[in-house]
Amino acid sequence: MNTKEYQKGCATLINTMTSHHLKKCLIDTNKRDNLPAESEEWEVAILQGEVVLCESKDLHVALVMSEEKYQRMVHNYSLSFAKPTSKPLNFHYFTKVEEAMDWLVNEPLAKE
Repeated sequence: MNTKEYQKGCATLINTMTSHHLKKCLIDTNKRDNLPAESEEWEVAILQGEVVLCESKDLHVALVMSEEKYQRMVHNYSLSFAKPTSKPLNFHYFTKVEEAMDWLVNEPLAKE
């Protein structure tokens, strides 16, 4: 997959999330090829920026990644990933799908 195809896929994901007013979403990145660091930063920025535009009063996103990618993300953490939003937007990062599913199932949504 090239960068244009990847960005088109992300745009489709965001459109699906916003048009269907999703409350909870799991994104498993374990089966895709590694992205350059710039693309990973773009991915997080676009998800945090664009998903905020959805009409949901509350959105929980569980992003599953490899342990290596998680450690790299923690090591390279940037305050640019932590933008304040006017809507509750809960991004949580996991290395196991089961843990992500457990969080999505058990984490209560904000009262509307």
